[in-house]
Amino acid sequence: MATDWVIDKSHIGEFTVAPKWGNAALCTVPVKIYDGDGVLYLEGRISARMLDSDGEDAFFLLDEAGADLGATRMDYLDPHHGWITL
Repeated sequence: MATDWVIDKSHIGEFTVAPKWGNAALCTVPVKIYDGDGVLYLEGRISARMLDSDGEDAFFLLDEAGADLGATRMDYLDPHHGWITL
């Protein structure tokens, strides 16, 4: 499983999700992670290969943030289409 991500900024103070998993140099796609009410929790970056996977890798970070923080939504920045909800 390719799991490359970095959390750059927390909007909720301390969090237990590890700040890096995998190869941080590959993390070029901006992401934002929200709760069910649309409150922005975390901002970071993931690798393009996570998005290109068959779905399991792409949801890894959201699953981890959901388990630790109750996050329910992750958006990523597509250079051609803007922010897209995963």
